[in-house]
Amino acid sequence: MSAASSEATAVLVTVGTSLDPFDRLLRWVDLLCAQGRLPGPVFAQSGSCRYVPRHFKAVPMLPAPELLALIAAAGAVVCHGGAGSIGTCLQLGRRPVVVPRRAAEGEVVNDHQLELCRRLAAQGRILLAEDPEALARGVALALREAPLPPQRGGERLRQEIARLLSTLASRR
Repeated sequence: MSAASSEATAVLVTVGTSLDPFDRLLRWVDLLCAQGRLPGPVFAQSGSCRYVPRHFKAVPMLPAPELLALIAAAGAVVCHGGAGSIGTCLQLGRRPVVVPRRAAEGEVVNDHQLELCRRLAAQGRILLAEDPEALARGVALALREAPLPPQRGGERLRQEIARLLSTLASRR
């Protein structure tokens, strides 16, 4: 892998490709790394984030094949609450630790990610982290779990998530 070190990544963080930064997630990960609560190495695809981590390596973007390989090989994957990132993790047999972007933090225009993630967590598909403590617990659990079998039917999974998002949006 060119952007990540040749050393296996224990924790991979990805914020997706949104133009809105998600500095809160990188700050939480940096804090937990500084406290020794996340095993290393930690590596992040940081997108448009402005925050520069001090305790782990980050790059703005990765070629898609490299990101997919990192997701498949990481001990734990932490991602934002976007349907694409969650769906990719599930397709690759990873139950991600998900930190939803929040409207109150200026990270999205509404809390659709939070609603989606709460629903998916209730179904056992993701590990939801709404604060740094839950993030540390979720990563610890994800590191103990064996990878799931890759989920086939990626298009079906994306459609299922899209239907769920549509249902949530119609309730507003």
